[in-house]
Amino acid sequence: MTPREDSAQAPVFIGGMFKSGTSLPRAMLGQRRNVASGLETYWFDVDLAAGQGRDGEPLAPYLVRLTTYYGMEVAEVERLTEHCPDAETFVDPFMKAVAEAGGR
Repeated sequence: MTPREDSAQAPVFIGGMFKSGTSLPRAMLGQRRNVASGLETYWFDVDLAAGQGRDGEPLAPYLVRLTTYYGMEVAEVERLTEHCPDAETFVDPFMKAVAEAGGR
């Protein structure tokens, strides 16, 4: 089988339940210069359409925390959310922006 041309750029997500051992591999992979890694985000607890972050928190403070952690502009993250109906479609362009901003 021939690898897809974009397979080297395709995102890989490490997911799991809390206390299941996902933090260590995420941190170890994040040490590689060509890998963008970040904090545990609880992506699928976010409801962009309803304007809610995790646990029903208003979306704006949640996005500010993301921008603070990743060193991004709030306006850039808000622009990304405008084109995404849900968290699942937000994750890919967001992490791509994080990787590009970090030169990864």
